[in-house]
Amino acid sequence: MKHPVNNYLLLLLISILFCDLLPAQQRTCGTMDYMKNQMEEDPEIINRRAEIEAKLQGNRSSSSRSNNSVITIPTVVHIVYNEASENISDAQILSQIAVLNQDFRRLNADATNTPADFLPVAADIEIEFCLATLDPNGNPTTGITRTVTDQLSFGANDLIKTNQTGGKDAWDTRSYLNIWVSDLGLLLGYAQLPGGNISTDGIVIDHRSFGTVGTVVPPFHLGRTTTHEVGHWLNLFHIWGDGACSLDDAVSDTPLAGASSNVGAPCSHPDQNTCDEGVGDLPDMFQNYMDYSHDVCMNLFTQGQKIRMRSLFDPGNARSSLLQSNGCGTIPTDLVFASMDQLSFSDPCHCADPNNCEVNNTYYFHDVLRIPSTGSLTAGLDIRVANASNFFVEVPCLGSTLKSPSFGENGTAFKEVSAGVYELEFWRSTGVLPSLTVLESGALTTVPS
Repeated sequence: MKHPVNNYLLLLLISILFCDLLPAQQRTCGTMDYMKNQMEEDPEIINRRAEIEAKLQGNRSSSSRSNNSVITIPTVVHIVYNEASENISDAQILSQIAVLNQDFRRLNADATNTPADFLPVAADIEIEFCLATLDPNGNPTTGITRTVTDQLSFGANDLIKTNQTGGKDAWDTRSYLNIWVSDLGLLLGYAQLPGGNISTDGIVIDHRSFGTVGTVVPPFHLGRTTTHEVGHWLNLFHIWGDGACSLDDAVSDTPLAGASSNVGAPCSHPDQNTCDEGVGDLPDMFQNYMDYSHDVCMNLFTQGQKIRMRSLFDPGNARSSLLQSNGCGTIPTDLVFASMDQLSFSDPCHCADPNNCEVNNTYYFHDVLRIPSTGSLTAGLDIRVANASNFFVEVPCLGSTLKSPSFGENGTAFKEVSAGVYELEFWRSTGVLPSLTVLESGALTTVPS
């Protein structure tokens, strides 16, 4: 008999939840111990976790979910290394992203190994992952950062998550899944469940269990450690609930289990059956990504786990902001300028508002941008001057005078003087020649001065 989630949470909060560091051939996960420590440091996490679970209760079936599309999660991988061997290759990183996409869409080749007992509940989670193409500032990125550290290894203590402690600061966790990869000693990985500190949100993986090539070491060499930890990040618990048969994983279609599995090849089914649930009792689901089996034996999430994970993306729930992320947006293509004049000072009244003209005024500068005939500066142009940003439109002219819109001290106006040729006038309350960039329809170009 499955226990209500409220009972689970109560037991969770009063239980000592440890994923002890075990011999190298057994999976080691620091998530539950990490969550316990977070709750002790910030008791408000308990309330936030309760809110997340309450929202889940309103979406108990996939047919009632508010988001029926495939969800794509922008992902950034932070490589933090002390030895050169820990600075894993792009190929190893890409192999892990591929595994995530296969496992969460049930496109993994070993899905055919799911036993008949569990085929009715095996699920395509309809969640995908992409390496970020745009960083938090909107600049193109590979979705990979590389940081040298003086730390020999890291543990489940978040030191890897800040520059100040030898790691790497997170990218905006409301817009990206942050994955830190380094040497974790005997620990394979850990994750932050929804509701924790926003500045440390994400997962941490040892480089020897990340991806399928490069530095990976059997039996955790097929990328399933990251699948497991992302499952935690998306609100899944271990399949056995980190307790005996009186405590489960809050998912109704995973058989009740009283302990973790440590099944390896040849992955013979059935293996252990740690809890007797009476009529219809099934053996432990060691094939589930949230158990402790070796990578080669893992091959499914369930429909119940799917509901838990996707509920996080309902409006106002813990992961919903990721749906508005532009982290995997189209990389801007630079505008191409056929030619341009240099920015120049003291060019008053060339096309500026005559009311602002003063003799020898060094607050003005003028430029002419010549854009190919296929280009166009239109309403909605964003011109950034010395890191300030204003929104500009083409303004009326009186004869050869370009009238200024009213934007205060940092102002700009432009007009098309011939096909593809635009005159821009800037005026500021400083005599320092500013930098100039032009942003149009998502295309950013730095204009040389």
